[in-house]
Amino acid sequence: MTHYKCPKHHSILIVFLLVPLIFTTVLHPVQPSFIKHTRISNSTIDVSHTTIVAGRFFSLEIQLTSQANKITVIAYRGNVVPNESNRSNLNYYHWEYDHGVWRDRSGYTKLYIKPRKCYTHGNTYVFYISLDAKAEQGKWRIKISVDNSETRTFPTTVKPVIPLFNLGVASVKFLNNKTSLLSKLFKRTSAGEFEDKLRKLFILLKKEKTVYAAYITKKPLGKLTLPLLLDTGLSSKEMTRIKTMVFKKTHQLFPHTPVEVILLNNTSL
Repeated sequence: MTHYKCPKHHSILIVFLLVPLIFTTVLHPVQPSFIKHTRISNSTIDVSHTTIVAGRFFSLEIQLTSQANKITVIAYRGNVVPNESNRSNLNYYHWEYDHGVWRDRSGYTKLYIKPRKCYTHGNTYVFYISLDAKAEQGKWRIKISVDNSETRTFPTTVKPVIPLFNLGVASVKFLNNKTSLLSKLFKRTSAGEFEDKLRKLFILLKKEKTVYAAYITKKPLGKLTLPLLLDTGLSSKEMTRIKTMVFKKTHQLFPHTPVEVILLNNTSL
C-alpha cells in the first residue's frame, strides 16, 4: 500500500483554510441591536406632545431587537447638544447603562438617576431618571445610542412642576374674591366650614406621598375638577386607587357639587 505524505507547507495552508470555516459554522455572528420602541412613563415618546415635568422622576423604557451591552441617553435643550463649556443642569443630562451598571454621566454634584429602580427585562431597558426642577422649559431632545452604533433622537417638552395647592393661599385668595370660582361654588358654606373642608382634602393629598400636584378648577355646569399629577412610577392599579379615593373624599366633603378627578399622567399636558 502506498502512503502519500502531505508536504509541510500544504498542511499549514489547509489549517489556515479550515480555521475560518470552523468559526463561521460553529459561532453565530453577533447581530446588532436596534431600537424598536421607546416610551416615557405612560406616554409614547415618538409623538410631539410628550411632556416631562422638571424635578420629577420618570421612566424611560427602551425596547430593542436584541440585548445590548451599552446604552447611552442624552437629554438636551434645543436642537443641538450644547458645548461642554456651556452645559449645566439647566440644559444637559447624560445617563448610561454599561454591562449591567446604571450611571449618571452628567457630571453634576447631584445625581439624576435611581439605579435601584432601573431594570432590564429581556430586550427592554428602563431608566428611572429626572431633570432638575430648575431645568429650562421648552423644547428638548432625547438622544439614545445603543452599543455606540444605533442612534435615534426624539423631541419632548419640559414643563415646570405644578405646585400642590396651599391651603392658606387658596382660602384667602378665593374667599376674599366674590367673583372667584370657590367663592361662587361654595357660597353656602361659611369661611370656617370651607377652610375645614379644604384642610381635610389638603391633608388627604399630603398623606399620599405620590401626589405631586393638584389644582381646583371649574368646568361648565359648576363641576368641581381636580387634576392630579402622580408619581410616574406608580402602577395603573395604584393610580386608580388614588383617583377613586380622592373622588369619594371630595364628594363627601362637597356633596352638592359635581366632582371630577383627572390624572394628568394619562393626558397630554
